[in-house]
Amino acid sequence: MLRSHAGLIQACKQHKNLVMAKRISEQLYVSEPLNSSNYVLLANLYAENKEWNEAMKVRNKILTVGVQKVVSRSWIDIRGQPYTFLSADTHIAQFELISGVVELEHLGCVEGYAN
Repeated sequence: MLRSHAGLIQACKQHKNLVMAKRISEQLYVSEPLNSSNYVLLANLYAENKEWNEAMKVRNKILTVGVQKVVSRSWIDIRGQPYTFLSADTHIAQFELISGVVELEHLGCVEGYAN
């Protein structure tokens, strides 16, 4: 992704300007159709604003376009204990704890666990 576009999308995130983020993302879909970040950034913006249907539409577009997400390492802090894992990694010992906290936070039931 071009650095200027990343900055624009970040500004949209900070100002919760989904209309502008969508416009920028549509341009990026044309110039960089296989860059998963372009789709994920917009989907995450929708999710942060609890626009779940729009977030799912963007996630589904990833599948229909055939975009391959890059596997990355994530981390979460639960009660002062950091846990690291790869996306879709269900074989770590703390999987149930981590997925439970993430699901609760996603539902808005838990605050303050993720940094």
